[in-house]
Amino acid sequence: MERSNYVRGGLTAQGTYDDNPYASSGSSNGSASNYAISIFPQIALDQSRSRVRWLLNYAGGFTFNQKLTQQNQTSQNFGFDLQYRVSPHVTARVTEAILLTTGLFGPVNSFNGSAPGVPQGSNAFVLTPLSKQFATVTRGEIGYQFSATDVVGASGGFHSLQFHDVAPGNSLLDTRAESGAGYFMHRVTPKNWLGASYSFEHLGYPGSIDDTIVHSVIAFDTYRVRPSMALSFFGGPQYSENKFPTTSVPPQTATQNSWSEAGGVSFGWTALRTSADVAYTYRIADGGGVQSTVQVSSISGSLRRQLSNRTSMGFLASYATNDALSPAQAGTASANTKYISGGFSVTQRLGENCFLQAGYTRQNQEASGLAALGSSVHRNSVIASFSYQFARPWGQ
Repeated sequence: MERSNYVRGGLTAQGTYDDNPYASSGSSNGSASNYAISIFPQIALDQSRSRVRWLLNYAGGFTFNQKLTQQNQTSQNFGFDLQYRVSPHVTARVTEAILLTTGLFGPVNSFNGSAPGVPQGSNAFVLTPLSKQFATVTRGEIGYQFSATDVVGASGGFHSLQFHDVAPGNSLLDTRAESGAGYFMHRVTPKNWLGASYSFEHLGYPGSIDDTIVHSVIAFDTYRVRPSMALSFFGGPQYSENKFPTTSVPPQTATQNSWSEAGGVSFGWTALRTSADVAYTYRIADGGGVQSTVQVSSISGSLRRQLSNRTSMGFLASYATNDALSPAQAGTASANTKYISGGFSVTQRLGENCFLQAGYTRQNQEASGLAALGSSVHRNSVIASFSYQFARPWGQ
């Protein structure tokens, strides 16, 4: 890699309007709406040498709420990314992220890693009640290209998500997960890669009987239709070992081992001024805090358009169902949620270092059999921000 040293930083001032921050049931409650002002300074050190590149970044800040003064708090975001080329054909990577924030800014989605196969990471297709969230994500990866057409690799990681100061009447599940994967890829043609992977994931919920171990064997195919267009498929069986509580008093531990399928498809396209992507995934995942392990089926997409040299516009949309992996107990309904969201943003560049951005997001969630949140949740949020960013050489 090219030798370089940079210090990067900036400051963002953001205003947010949320008409249902507590994610209460029924129609959006105007009396519970909230205005918030946030200040986020950030700093990063970025250095690369012929075989090593590392990035260390920190972003902090404070949020002032008009009505939810008990949720006024600092936010912390720390990240570290180290890439090391062990040899001309072997590359290793280690990443660490630590985040402390509130639910005002949406779900925390952990870094999934670059190993192909079933995505691993926390479930982002859930709308949770307002709370303070503390998340950590640790990942390690290594890849070895032992010929012009063949690559093997392995990855492993840990992530956790904890909730504090949950609104009265709600309950959220903390999540701890460990995962590991190995994969092999073979280039069939200059445009087509085939491969297979095995992954292991343990999903635990501190303070709860619920516990799940998932084994996945996945085949995948990535085809580059043209230089600006790529299409990927993956699919295979998943075997889960699931523990869950019974309805007896006190609750007893029940077990269920089962086979299921996992699969998905993704498409990405990039043009001179427009880019778009869409992805569908069916897999076992954590419940995002509102329930234990689920079978999630999700589809999401984005579109970005450069309207001029200084103005761009983006659209996001997603839909997902989360069905409880554990069977419904006698006399109880099977827990599940249906989540849908959509939104857009406009970004205006002011000079070389300053940006204005405005956006709107709509979230709907229907739930049944869950004590953590109401049966029907609707939420609208509007965000406007001003950012200043810079990058300067430092050292030698």
